[in-house]
This record gives sequence, structure tokens and C-alpha cells, in this order.
Amino acid sequence: KIDKFKVILAALPESNRKLLRFLMGFLNEVHRHSKENKMEAKNLATCWTPSLVYLTDNDKNDKLPLDIAALKATASPDARSCIELLITHQREIFYSGSDTNKSLKGSC
Repeated sequence: KIDKFKVILAALPESNRKLLRFLMGFLNEVHRHSKENKMEAKNLATCWTPSLVYLTDNDKNDKLPLDIAALKATASPDARSCIELLITHQREIFYSGSDTNKSLKGSC
């Protein structure tokens, strides 16, 4: 799965990829402190999926109104689990080789 994410993310424009990398790094940091803040990756994914995943109506191939798309994204276990995977495996997905130890400060 991680290799598939790398291929998909490589197709994003560089600025979008950098922003997503930074956001996932931040969310990973929040997740790492979940004992104190009660925000595990699953909870974070539930909160962030509606903002990060824009769904379409497959029958009409049209973009859905934002409120309906957000509801569908939140209810979609596939979308949520993808965001959760991006959060929990942020370093493996966004950094390669010696870059995996980069801190949040230098990620953009």
C-alpha cells in the first residue's frame, strides 16, 4: 500500500505534495501524543478526511456539493483509512532513504 501511495503522490504538483507532507507530519506529531490529547490517527483521519478528500457522484460524474461530499467522505471507511495510513506512515511515504529522520521543522 505504501508504494502505491508514493506513486499516486508523485503525480501531485510539487506544492500540493509539500503541503500534504507538512500536514501529515503535523498530524503524525499530534497522533504521537495521543495518550495526552486522545487524538489517535483514526480520530484525526475522521476529522480531516472531509477536508482532504473530495468525492464525486459516480452516477453523474459530477462534483457533489461540499456538504454532501464531506458527509460521504466522513462516512467512507476507505477514504478515512487512506488518510489514517498517510498519518501513521508519514515518514515512510513522504521521505526516502536518509530523509526519513527529518524533523517537522525542515519538512517543507
